[in-house]
Amino acid sequence: MNMSRIKWFVGLSIAVVASSALVGCGGGDDGGSVATTTPVVTDTLLAVQTGQQSALFYGNTNHKKLGSVTNARVFDPANPGTVLASSDDIMATNIGRPQPSTALVGYNSADNTYTDLYVDTLYYVKGGAPKRVSMKSGHDMTTHTDLVPTETAHSNATGLTVPAYTEVNYLGTKRFLIAKDVSGGQVIVFPAADGTNIPVPFVNKTLLTVRYAAYGQAATGIVLYDSSSFKFRAMTPPITGCSACGVDAVDAQYTDFAGPTLTAASKYAFLGDIGGTATSALIVDGKLYVMNKATLTITEKPVTPSGTATTLADLLGTSGKGSYKLFGDSVFYLLKSADGKTANIYRVNLTSGALTQLTQGHGTSGTVPTKFLSATDDWVLYGTDGLILAVKKSADKASPTLLAENTKTFGIRYPFHFGIGADYLYVTYSVNATTGKTTYKACVFNAGGVTTCRDNSFWSNVSAARKGKLNFTSDYPYTPYAYVRVDDTDDFGGGTLKAVDPVKPLDDGFAMGKVPTFNFNTFMHSFYYHKTTIDTEGHIVIYGKRDDNFVGDAFLVNLLKANSVKNLTSEAAPSVAEINGGDLHCHGRYCSTCHNFAGGKIYGDAAGSVEAVGYNMKFEFADGTSKLARLGKGKGENFNLLHSDIKGEFTPVIVTANGLANEVKRGAKLGHSGLSYGNCDYCHAKSGLLYGAPAVINIVK
Repeated sequence: MNMSRIKWFVGLSIAVVASSALVGCGGGDDGGSVATTTPVVTDTLLAVQTGQQSALFYGNTNHKKLGSVTNARVFDPANPGTVLASSDDIMATNIGRPQPSTALVGYNSADNTYTDLYVDTLYYVKGGAPKRVSMKSGHDMTTHTDLVPTETAHSNATGLTVPAYTEVNYLGTKRFLIAKDVSGGQVIVFPAADGTNIPVPFVNKTLLTVRYAAYGQAATGIVLYDSSSFKFRAMTPPITGCSACGVDAVDAQYTDFAGPTLTAASKYAFLGDIGGTATSALIVDGKLYVMNKATLTITEKPVTPSGTATTLADLLGTSGKGSYKLFGDSVFYLLKSADGKTANIYRVNLTSGALTQLTQGHGTSGTVPTKFLSATDDWVLYGTDGLILAVKKSADKASPTLLAENTKTFGIRYPFHFGIGADYLYVTYSVNATTGKTTYKACVFNAGGVTTCRDNSFWSNVSAARKGKLNFTSDYPYTPYAYVRVDDTDDFGGGTLKAVDPVKPLDDGFAMGKVPTFNFNTFMHSFYYHKTTIDTEGHIVIYGKRDDNFVGDAFLVNLLKANSVKNLTSEAAPSVAEINGGDLHCHGRYCSTCHNFAGGKIYGDAAGSVEAVGYNMKFEFADGTSKLARLGKGKGENFNLLHSDIKGEFTPVIVTANGLANEVKRGAKLGHSGLSYGNCDYCHAKSGLLYGAPAVINIVK
């Protein structure tokens, strides 16, 4: 902690609040229960941010959809018990994840700086009708009126189905709604549309990006691909409004790009916008093209192989696009070998056209990487859910750096993977095979290729600076204001929530309150809301979940105040039917990757090609006791058991899902030595059996 800025906390004492104090006890004037703490604080770690303030929102967990909510409630953080706008009135027909957009003020294209950043609008669809809520709050000095967030119509559409918000990052995040209308035809609703606007017909069209003459100037329309004419086209209605969008002669609104001729057999991939410019990159039939949105032209960019790299078309093969990420002035490809036994990273510089092979093999890892994870200013991070590899963007056929790889009792805590400027933040876990104790580490991999970690800690979220600089070379686009870290973690990942200065990410930070048992590393803010988290007078909303009862809750915290943790939702534990009635969500991961679970999958055959339904796993221990695993979200092949329930060596027994007595198949007696065998799929994986495992877990006798 920097002593020149921070006075030590004097007599700091934090009362441990039982988890029952935070669950099922909502209500009251403050909108939820409070994690009571009694520290004496004489200074804070972070400076107060000024600028346009916004309302906040939260939602209740949707247990049928991974990382989703069932509703949206907009509120003033100074009075969280009062809901200003809500989709609660028709929750049964509420469709479409609430989507916030940000507004960027004072952008300077000379150095990519901005002077203010705030949440501008919240979008959602309820009852088939799109809605928007202006999130600006405070007093408008121009109109001399108080700004009160109010729900209004987002176009005059009704009866929309299968809505999807398409995100276009341009001076903040803009949200375009694409959905089916009452007649079954696809339409698009522009971000600033109101109740007078008619949705635009959008059949056989894919939104690619917005059009502007130069980065920083106002958007003048959208860019799309028309699969009926095989053309890239610009559409003229601006994103700021579309009162004339519903005219019958919609073709009059389109202008075709000059460029390559495509056919029905052509393959294309839109790689994205080249940061800070008016150009975009795309692949068409194995060739690299640069799209100039100002001149409406698409020009081939010749690719020049470097060293052992072959032509781009040869690398991409029949797929025509490969697995790719666009950062800065380069596109990075992860491409498998023909035999599937290896995969390497390639870089194509969009300025020079140079193609370079960055990696040669997987270093010390024997696992074939399958996807990109993140990027920093200097490194590309890739691997799998259980493997993190890093390679410098400037490398040439280098052996990658291995950051972490899953084993029986060690792994990468999913889904937190953030490349923020020069640093990559990630979380690991380890399980003591004797005691069952789970230990977490919050780790930072820096520009120099060095990893440092803080024991018993957990990254949760990042909040953006209101004044900073846009970053086009790493995952996170803004200057970070604060990291949220959980310290002194228990088995589940609960502990003391802290606001941390990004300049000193592993320092002590500032304690906001303690929440045991809840795990704050969730899909909600790690995947969906982390790029739109901006504080309002220090307040942000973060989400936590409990592995022991599947409860998920939204919490209000203040990055500048102790005793500020409030549970906004206080959900009751969901029923088994609710949990198992939703999407499958194991995704082939080990349970411990996301939860304090041991577990795996049960199949109907030894090859793992048929999913078993109606079965479960019973764990029989040496002391004569047993425990029936819980069925996870999905079908009977997905089972799990808390680490705390595994008491040493056990015999695995497959039973019917409805009872302990209905035995189907028995494993070796006490043949599994406790938690070191808790990640069942680690040894019994479809992708490869390990440590003598005879087959996938199956019901074949």
